[in-house]
Amino acid sequence: MIHLPGRLSWFTILDSYYGNITYNSGSTYRTNLNFLLDTLSSHASRTDNNGFYNFSTGDDASNKVYGVFLCRGDVNTDVCKECVADAHIRLLDECPNQTAAIVWYDECLLRFSDQTIFSKADLGENLTRCNPINVPGPDWDKFKMVLKNLLHNAADEAANHTLGKKFAVQEGNYSTDQKRLYTLTQCTPDLSPYDCKRCLTEAIVVVPACCSKKQGGRVIYPSCNLRYEVSVFYDTVSSASPNSPGGPPPNSTEEDVIKRPTMASVVCMLNPSSVPLPTPHRPAVFRSHGSESRVDELKVDQSNAQRISAPSSVNEASITEPYPR
Repeated sequence: MIHLPGRLSWFTILDSYYGNITYNSGSTYRTNLNFLLDTLSSHASRTDNNGFYNFSTGDDASNKVYGVFLCRGDVNTDVCKECVADAHIRLLDECPNQTAAIVWYDECLLRFSDQTIFSKADLGENLTRCNPINVPGPDWDKFKMVLKNLLHNAADEAANHTLGKKFAVQEGNYSTDQKRLYTLTQCTPDLSPYDCKRCLTEAIVVVPACCSKKQGGRVIYPSCNLRYEVSVFYDTVSSASPNSPGGPPPNSTEEDVIKRPTMASVVCMLNPSSVPLPTPHRPAVFRSHGSESRVDELKVDQSNAQRISAPSSVNEASITEPYPR
């Protein structure tokens, strides 16, 4: 893979690569690639795809192209859309005739290839970045232990995400004075839980080699990525797990407008005349103690009930006068 040259962007570009196999600029492959990137960009504005979409086009192996975008799990739809659009322009400008390329931003990634890239963990190329500041010596042993636990916990949570987003964050203290460590893990949602965990486990293994004793670091594969820092680098509200106490409540609104009940149907459901009510039964019966005779009705003798006079209201207003049971 070959590193792409720099280009001005509103987004934080991490790195980008392209393959060394090329195609002719006027070929069917280029036509299909244009259509693919347009399709991916148009889907980046949708709210029902977990910030992820994959697509392929082409009628045979010689011109078929596969593509995918993935936005960071805590960014909103507008950021996702703009990031993918920027990546779209970058790849066409800087990869005019390559059959495969990928660009990583802090907020998203965009990738295309002439080989299938769907639903499998790609552990070929990886990108690493480190915070230049070291962890203070006295804190390192605890930091290392907490980091390992947080990353593995976040990897488990991402792999088994209840909404299929394959994204998780974890945080914890690593010192006696409550210094915090923040971690993030993410996979492309088309991976199985097993492949997501396998990809993130490989990324965790890389951390000691690339970022030992550093306060922050990243390991990025095409199919998964992780990051950790001693300061918050993600949106804590949108990153909250739906299963955690602070997580957002589950969506109780029917997404399909057609399936939502109309006001007329709601009124009908609430109208007692539209609901078949059971015929009332006679009062309960019982057997008197030691007797087999059946009592058909319960009769309450109120002749001996003594009325209890209630005290007058302080402000002369009427109040309910209680009776003994």
